Amino acid sequence: MRREGIASYSLSIFEDSSNCEVNATCVTKDLGIIGLHAKGPSRTAGRQAQLAILPLASEGVKPKCYDPMRDPHLVSKSVNNERKGGITALAGVDYDNSLKFLSSGSDKHTYLWTIYPHTHRYTASTERLSFQTRAIVQALGFERGSGTVLSADGKRILSLDLSSNAVRKNVTMAHNVYNIHTGQSPYVVLLETESVDAQIQMYDLRSGNFDRPPVVAFGQDLPSYVPEKLKFLSPSARGSLSPNKQLFARGFNDGGVQVWDLRKHTVATKTYDHRLHSGSIFHTAFISESELVARENNALWFIDTKRA
Repeated sequence: MRREGIASYSLSIFEDSSNCEVNATCVTKDLGIIGLHAKGPSRTAGRQAQLAILPLASEGVKPKCYDPMRDPHLVSKSVNNERKGGITALAGVDYDNSLKFLSSGSDKHTYLWTIYPHTHRYTASTERLSFQTRAIVQALGFERGSGTVLSADGKRILSLDLSSNAVRKNVTMAHNVYNIHTGQSPYVVLLETESVDAQIQMYDLRSGNFDRPPVVAFGQDLPSYVPEKLKFLSPSARGSLSPNKQLFARGFNDGGVQVWDLRKHTVATKTYDHRLHSGSIFHTAFISESELVARENNALWFIDTKRA
């Protein structure tokens, strides 16, 4: 099923949000976290909000964003009040009972946030982590089993121990890393990369780091006659783990969506493969164990993989 422009669930982030764009999102417990990035002149002379907190409301309740009034990432401002900078990547942190997440920005720094709920508002504290990347971070992740923060700035992955705030290891991969997924199993990490035929790569941190072949690698293997521009993934596209962490779904540039079963850990079995449309699928997200949403430009596809 394809639907366009679901207006009842659409909203502006804040009053003066026309000068910023959503650059990253994540979920921590029952809160949606929206990372903002300045993109031009501001109508106000005050601060540039970098983050919006969106409580995950029940069905039928229009969502509302809250500003925690915390802007740790450096934003440059020119003489004509044009601003540039903000958040480039986010990741939830399942570390303790508190509301925590990570952010990286165009200033190449990474921060650990803690959110404090109040009546009709949210406040936050931030701690800057000890590493600074060479390039702007494209992907963040937190692996709970080892307590490791993972950061990717192009082909390089940095690992940091969250409890000691100490860098563990830096590894240069063969391809750019666009997304980091954790939670499939303790110590297991899935990377979305720009590889042509094995875009998703699974690693088990118990047997080493990322400086070795993945436990399993899989993806869309396109025929040789497909144009090159359709073979490479967009850095802004993203796949999704199912709620039970047993399935992984990914959309592709040819309008196709594929789902793999990951329960064996040594092989990924394709369970769904269907071309929805001629346009690129940028995002996929599970809404139940078998149902997922795929975004294609301004339209959403609602897919039941068991019925297809």
